[in-house]
Amino acid sequence: MLTERHLLLIAYHFPPRGGSGVQRALKLARYLPQSGWRAHVICAGHRHFPLMDESLLEEADTASVYPTRGYEPAAIAKRLGDTFGALIGGRSLGDSLAWRLNLWFDRLGLNQLLMERERLWTASAYAQARQIACQYPIEAVLTTSPVCATHLVGRRIKRRLGLPWIADLRDPIVDNFVRETRSALVQRSRRRIEQQVLCEADQVVVTCPELGDRLTERYASAIARPILTIPNGYDPADCPAAPARNSSGMDRFTLTYVGSFYREQSVLPLVEALRELRQRQTELPARIILRIVGSISESQRSLLREKDRELIEIVGYQTHAQAVAEMAAADALILTIPSNEGGRYCIPAKVYEYLAFGGHILANVHPGTAIAGILQQAGGCTLLSESSPQAWRQAIVQCCMEWKAGRLTTRHRTEVVERFRRDRLTALYARAIESCLTPGEERLAMPDPFSVKEAA
Repeated sequence: MLTERHLLLIAYHFPPRGGSGVQRALKLARYLPQSGWRAHVICAGHRHFPLMDESLLEEADTASVYPTRGYEPAAIAKRLGDTFGALIGGRSLGDSLAWRLNLWFDRLGLNQLLMERERLWTASAYAQARQIACQYPIEAVLTTSPVCATHLVGRRIKRRLGLPWIADLRDPIVDNFVRETRSALVQRSRRRIEQQVLCEADQVVVTCPELGDRLTERYASAIARPILTIPNGYDPADCPAAPARNSSGMDRFTLTYVGSFYREQSVLPLVEALRELRQRQTELPARIILRIVGSISESQRSLLREKDRELIEIVGYQTHAQAVAEMAAADALILTIPSNEGGRYCIPAKVYEYLAFGGHILANVHPGTAIAGILQQAGGCTLLSESSPQAWRQAIVQCCMEWKAGRLTTRHRTEVVERFRRDRLTALYARAIESCLTPGEERLAMPDPFSVKEAA
């Protein structure tokens, strides 16, 4: 039996918040005990999030979770809602206040001044960490972003409490297509935090090899240890009990996109491809439908026309279990990564669940990147050379024809997919944590899940 060791895990986003952003911290908390580590999770202490998934709470019972209120707008709204909501009979007072406070926060320019409103949570998170460290023999602290401000907590804990600090970058701090900004002040703040993380953390972990290479180029002479790449993955325990692919019948070919469309992640190339196919419907063996399982921003919705309802079904946000079931039920899955430079440094976490639980994948990814290599190794994928309506139309028609003829490949190589099991990746993470506790420890000989040799 393993002796229980204790770790601080700082993750602003954690269940009952939903969405893909909570999965990495949740699975770390769930599977670290198999390597002898108990996670003490410090997370946001409010529930004013757009995505909630109460079902995920059951998975967090292997960890000690400490919801911590700070002074960010949502947390202030929580305090005011709890205090006055009952008096005026407004159950949704907190949500209403959170929306208004966030709006005022932006209008006053405070978000740019602080870089992130969640920065107002960090002092409370640090105070909570000190209390936990007084009660348990904490050996290390792990911070995971986004939000970037979580790393400020880890840096302070390392400086004040002397604990080894592991910084986990699920997305880039600077080179991120989602968080591109014209504000010079915000850009400077992000660069400063990136520099602090790379120069002061005992170990930096990224989810994408290209991001690791990019950061190594910038900070090669300053980093304490070589940057580790530990990708996101899938949990076999999340597998749907009874996948129902092709349940809609052979007269309808269902394409499913799980995730969000926003900013550079545009739905327009797909929509234009489907519009053109609608005009050529007589040439197709089945009706083609795109199901969007997730959110779509107002700017993206504005690109849709009334007649597009014949082509697109917007399912909206679903719980994680429901989203995985949608993957399993699709005739083919859509994967898009923004074509700009920032898109090279992010690998959507759903990629691995697509491979584990879904069928054929139509993917537009950057050629020559790690994720392109994995999709090629795994098989059962159609890779597009560009994200143009013409390229999407040709790929969709080809897959539809093969599906109708019963020749569409829906299986992926097991030996490739299983390299991305969450429990196995968490065991690698445990090794990384333990190496930080040994002064002078040399670089870990870690298996590379993205390596072709690992698949042999």
